Amino acid sequence: QFRYGCGYYCLPPKKMTEMRELILNEDSSFLAAQKAFASQKTFVMVGDLYQRCRFPAQPPEKQQWLQRKQISFLCHSQDADLLFSNHLADHLAKDFLLLQPIYEFFYKAFVG
Repeated sequence: QFRYGCGYYCLPPKKMTEMRELILNEDSSFLAAQKAFASQKTFVMVGDLYQRCRFPAQPPEKQQWLQRKQISFLCHSQDADLLFSNHLADHLAKDFLLLQPIYEFFYKAFVG
């Protein structure tokens, strides 16, 4: 089994708060990331969740982003043939394009 994707682990709480502000303000980068995630089936959203709902007034589509202590998008694959093939780089490049809006949202939230 192998995994690939993008995300952040062990971010300072301040950075996650900044990300949540973009979500709550419906920043265009978040809306693009949300649309990209919803329109694909390759990557799953992962990251520890808070036990209590911190944003009960928000719709479930936003809560899955808001309730995370850290956030990543991963593809889990058990395709050993792909892993050891000459096509791996092309396959990864195609899949990572699905994550581009999410990466851009992360960049705005955590770096920019």
